[in-house]
This record gives sequence, C-alpha cells and structure tokens, in this order.
Amino acid sequence: MARKFDTPEEMEALIEEYWMWCEKNPIIKQEFHGKDPQLCEVRIKRPFTVEGLALALGYRRKTLHHVREMGEPYVDIIDDAIERITQQKVEQANAGQFNHHFTKFDLVNNSDYKDKTEQKIETTEFKVGFEKSEE
Repeated sequence: MARKFDTPEEMEALIEEYWMWCEKNPIIKQEFHGKDPQLCEVRIKRPFTVEGLALALGYRRKTLHHVREMGEPYVDIIDDAIERITQQKVEQANAGQFNHHFTKFDLVNNSDYKDKTEQKIETTEFKVGFEKSEE
C-alpha cells in the first residue's frame, strides 16, 4: 500500500476528507421495533478509527508509525488526528453512543491508555545474626 500524500498540506487534506466521510456515512443497523415488530434501519454515528485513518493516508494500521520517521510537521499532524479519534471515542462511550467495553479495548490497544491493576506489597525486614560460641 503506497502513501497517498507528498506534503503536510496533502496529508491534512486527506485526514479532513476522512473525518467528513465518517460524518456523511453513518453505520446502518437493522433492528426490530414496535408492538408488531417492524424491521427498521437505525443510523449510528460512524466512529473515527486509527485503522480508517491509516487507510485514508495509504498505510496499514501497523505501519502508520512510519509517519513518525518523516519528522516534523508530520508527527504533529498524525498526533493531532489520533487525539481527535481518542476524544471522539471517549465522549461517545460516555454518552452511551459507543460500546464502553469495546472502547476500552480499543483505547488500550490503539492509544497510550493502560489497563493495569496496582498491587501493594509490604515486606518485613528480618535481621539474622550469628555469634561465635566459645567452647
């Protein structure tokens, strides 16, 4: 897969196109509603994803980090885009729009969030001494 941009401006334009595409193309979910169940189409906001961003730029998710090797200003542009993705996920999960379990999984795996358990370990110090017996 070849990258689709040559300048920072082209990169920003592709990212903006990706945001707009997500906004204009909600996910359509089929659900049954009503007393006599009727099949209905429900439009759900399409989440921004690192995978979608990578594809929009001509990368795969695992190779998106190569953008960092391009240096400034590309690093700032990609970091800003990833922050926007993270912001949307957190806000939408808190509002009940996105599944909070999947959002947590995604944030731990695609952002710098950590899922950790802290354990406090207490130790007791023992002093052992030996004395020479005089026999």
